[in-house]
Amino acid sequence: MLDQLLYNDIKRRANIRVEPSSFVDSPVDEPFLIFPSRNANIKPICLPVSEINDDLTGKSAIVSGRGATEKGYKSPILLKVSVPVLPLSVCLKVYQQFAPITDQQICAGGYNGRDSCGGDSGGPMKYVGLVDGSPRYIQYGIVSFGPRQCGADGQPGIYTRIGSYIQWILDNMEE
Repeated sequence: MLDQLLYNDIKRRANIRVEPSSFVDSPVDEPFLIFPSRNANIKPICLPVSEINDDLTGKSAIVSGRGATEKGYKSPILLKVSVPVLPLSVCLKVYQQFAPITDQQICAGGYNGRDSCGGDSGGPMKYVGLVDGSPRYIQYGIVSFGPRQCGADGQPGIYTRIGSYIQWILDNMEE
């Protein structure tokens, strides 16, 4: 019943077509959807549709959200932070006993005071790339999960790699 209510709400609010089975068959991460909004902080962003190599390892990406801050409370304003993208092997080692880590994810953060946190899940991980020769933000990831203590040295977060789902997104977008 709840799944049907959620499905109907998404279908009503979203500009994409959603099949109910897509809520069940997600291989690792929760399914994600993009909703239209009238919030001034939300603007269109490019997706990594034609990216041959979406590996940002060694670069710093920007993550934004209204999640918990160093004071332990959710932020009333939208915040952003630059996080280093790490080799997936780092997160494989950190999370080996807690969660499966696959190449459908991005490993980032793990530096004191610079991280996404509870309440940021679903938010964007973006990086400036060239689109038709012009610099544009491209959303490479979605905040997924991380350590209980956010922003701790050696404890990176996990982000869903959008490139792994780009065909699903394109197949389910409505014209």
